[in-house]
Amino acid sequence: MSTRRQQQLIQAIRDMNAAEEPITYDRLCERIGMVSKGGVSRLLNLLRKEGRVDWHPRQHGTLRLVEGPSRAEMERWSDEELARVAYDAFQIEAARSAARVAA
Repeated sequence: MSTRRQQQLIQAIRDMNAAEEPITYDRLCERIGMVSKGGVSRLLNLLRKEGRVDWHPRQHGTLRLVEGPSRAEMERWSDEELARVAYDAFQIEAARSAARVAA
């Protein structure tokens, strides 16, 4: 479960990606009304641990949102729910492979 500030940060990232605007700590601070870049860094690290965002260390421009359920949400899933999601993912990948072969 994300806090209000984390939700603001996620929305700021979503908006900046949609506008193809470079994402920097300074711009994120400005967007969500924070002063400290360290505070934004802590929020991003928490969101990364939850599986909501990801990036490649030491590479600019790689911050991205991970859409779908968070790791914390998936940990509460039953075995049946996990099996259903795994089967759905398998079916999607099989369809993509078939489309690549046909093309």
